[in-house]
Amino acid sequence: MRDVILITGASRGIGRAVAIKLASRGLALALGCHTALAETEALAAELRETYGVDAATFAADVADGGQVDAMFAAAEKRLGPVTGLVNNAGIASQKLFTDTTPEEWNAMMGVHAGGTYYTCRRALPSMIRSRRGSIVNLSSIWGLTGASCEVAYSAA
Repeated sequence: MRDVILITGASRGIGRAVAIKLASRGLALALGCHTALAETEALAAELRETYGVDAATFAADVADGGQVDAMFAAAEKRLGPVTGLVNNAGIASQKLFTDTTPEEWNAMMGVHAGGTYYTCRRALPSMIRSRRGSIVNLSSIWGLTGASCEVAYSAA
């Protein structure tokens, strides 16, 4: 069985860098994104051409468990069982805590905490059955020290 790694938030920044590094090692990649579909599809094409790997794009809002389930199902149908998960998806907001709306708070928690929960919940059963797999959850230094004007981000 080949290794298939699903990376959330793969369109840019750390997620993109992780995808390039894993592609350079010959791994098949399921590149997850929410809204940056064109950028993520361009990355998948670049990885296929440069490294000769199997890479495909799958859109989902990780804060929505149903969309996460659909993303995994589509990735597994196209690439095979997911043996590795990189939770990188994230959103940010810079504002005072007192100016943060309940909707903004819930969105931040939904993507960061909920997204990690939904993706791990979906990835683990096949990893446990096959007795193989890895999960990497990325976080920001602001989760350790906090930041003024980023209370919701730091808490998430």
